[in-house]
Amino acid sequence: MQQGYIEILINHIIHKKIRVSRLVYAALGIVAAITIYLASYFPEADLPGDIGPAAFPAGVAKALIVLISLELILSRKNDTRITLKELAPSIFALFIYAVTVWLITQFGYFTVLPLALFIGLRLLGAKNYLINCIYSLSLTGLIWIIFDHYLLIPITKLGH
Repeated sequence: MQQGYIEILINHIIHKKIRVSRLVYAALGIVAAITIYLASYFPEADLPGDIGPAAFPAGVAKALIVLISLELILSRKNDTRITLKELAPSIFALFIYAVTVWLITQFGYFTVLPLALFIGLRLLGAKNYLINCIYSLSLTGLIWIIFDHYLLIPITKLGH
């Protein structure tokens, strides 16, 4: 009998209609609040009359919060709802992106980029493995040549 309740709960969660815009606004609001908090730790301005390095990011974050609030008020009646099942591919794409960024920090940009491009092309529907491989490797090589040889900016791992 317990399994029946769990199945009902899972089906309810998967098929329940949610307001995606509100999730996006909540995430942006959290990012804005964190930005305002972190900007408070920026160094003070050295010159009198200077606004300092924290003014721009904090100002943009505050403007974002005001705009989110206005949008929530103005669009409360015509908000589109979708199911979690319809939202799953986007959640999966965000997960893949986070894993890719972590892999770049561990193994380096040019080690991860060809595989990430190949997987991205497959997820977007490109079915030809050979073309996907050639594209992934050639784009990575082109980026490496441009940055490493022409611009003299070596790209290694993120954060190093």
